[in-house]
Amino acid sequence: MPEIRRREGSIISFLWVWESALLEELANTDSELDVKLVDNGATQSAPNALTETEFRWDMNEDAMATEKLAEGIRNFTKDQIKLEQLLAEKL
Repeated sequence: MPEIRRREGSIISFLWVWESALLEELANTDSELDVKLVDNGATQSAPNALTETEFRWDMNEDAMATEKLAEGIRNFTKDQIKLEQLLAEKL
């Protein structure tokens, strides 16, 4: 079994540390591994896909989503321009 250590200051993040000896042992074994995790029907089916019209309506109804998407596009464009300038200087 892997050693699981909780990262300091993190609630959800876990650091998995696999010993190389354990990985080698697993690679060289032909035995069956026991099932440890079972769904027991808890998994829900995926929701129906939205049409483009439904997506656009939902997106426009959510002001934060609309603004964050626009902000991301603006910042991506700024970064692309910076990258192109850096590449132009190098060439």
